[in-house]
Amino acid sequence: IIDSILVVTIIINCSFFVFNMLPIPPLDGSRLLYAVAPEPLQNVMEAIERAGFFVLLAVLFVLLPVIGPLVSSGVNSLVNILL
Repeated sequence: IIDSILVVTIIINCSFFVFNMLPIPPLDGSRLLYAVAPEPLQNVMEAIERAGFFVLLAVLFVLLPVIGPLVSSGVNSLVNILL
C-alpha cells in the first residue's frame, strides 16, 4: 500500500509541475517564455499578466480539451522516466 501511495504522490507532483510549466500568465512557464521573447511580445505578456488569474481561468475553460491531453501526456512521460 505504501508503494501505491508513493506512486500517486509522484503522479500528482508531476501533474503540478507540467501544468505550472504551461506558458500561460501567471504560471511559471510564461516567465520562461518571457525571458526569451522579443520585446513587443514581452509587452503583451505584461498586459495579460496584470489580469493574471482571470486570464488563466478563461484560457483553461476555452482550451481545456487541448491542455488536458497535453498535461496528461507530459505526466505519463515523467512517471515512465521516474518509475
